[in-house]
Amino acid sequence: MRRGTQCQDRPDITVAVCTYNRAELLPGVLEDLSRQETGGEFAFEILIVDDGSTDDTQDVVNRCASQIKVPLRYVRSEGAGVGAARNTAVREFIADWIAFIDDDETADPNWLRELYTTAMKTGGLIVGGPVRLVLPEEQLARLSPLCQLVLGGFEYPFAAPSRFPSNESPATANVLLNGGVFSSVGLFDTRGSAGEDTNLWGRARAAGLEMWYAPGAVVHHYVPAERLEESYFRWNSMRWGDCFAQDDRQAYGLVIALLACVARAAKALIVIFPLLLLALVCGDEKKALERRCALWRAAGYARRCLFLVAPRVFPQKSFFAYLDFRNQKDASAGTEKRHES
Repeated sequence: MRRGTQCQDRPDITVAVCTYNRAELLPGVLEDLSRQETGGEFAFEILIVDDGSTDDTQDVVNRCASQIKVPLRYVRSEGAGVGAARNTAVREFIADWIAFIDDDETADPNWLRELYTTAMKTGGLIVGGPVRLVLPEEQLARLSPLCQLVLGGFEYPFAAPSRFPSNESPATANVLLNGGVFSSVGLFDTRGSAGEDTNLWGRARAAGLEMWYAPGAVVHHYVPAERLEESYFRWNSMRWGDCFAQDDRQAYGLVIALLACVARAAKALIVIFPLLLLALVCGDEKKALERRCALWRAAGYARRCLFLVAPRVFPQKSFFAYLDFRNQKDASAGTEKRHES
């Protein structure tokens, strides 16, 4: 690993932002990134990977390039989803390290420095940080940790850099990776609905790579109003279940995935569903939503397993189309425009 200085032409870190039809949010994202504090310890560039946007994303990036002091590059991806877009970023980055942040997030001024210094101090090749939801406190209080995770937020109670727990992993919305990670375990998965990051983290763990958590590397995740509706929690929870089933099938084989499916179904019927009924009787909306999310996740896992066992009998075409991120995002954009009109 190489330590650089800001005067070098070649950056130490490429900050990759994969985007699709979020031109209105990009100026804020890029402005925050351009203000990152480096302490003279490293140099960085920003790489925008446009995954087939149909809005004025490229024009916005061109305008921002003339307004910020950090080097900014733009590349066009083939529009094949976030996994493919992240792989485009991996192929295009020119530094020793690549950091990922989403196009609906902003970063604290010391975000990148916290990730980088944690990597330097620990020798970790993968370092992630907390993702905080941009919501009023009263709305956050009504969401359990699981429901906050469904919305993209998570944070661990560590005061100092620590290894990720064995059953936890970073979010690609806030992570720094050494380029050698991809040489060791390959690129992001491009299978479809979700899980391009969890699949990579699983392969990294299997290869013995340590993942570290940097509590000071904070990003803030914007949550549009439509994502607080029950339909979004249902959709994303089912995507999770579908993702987990694919990961288990790939890592352990079909038999183990089917056994896990049976175990999940039994837990859903015997434990989670009665607890949901109890929450409904007690009028506890917070616990009720959390348990619905758990049931939806089990349903997503089961539907993927049905397809894996008998794809001709259970083709699940409409279900898999429903899970597609791009379809959901375009539908949400249409809903938002109708609300505004």
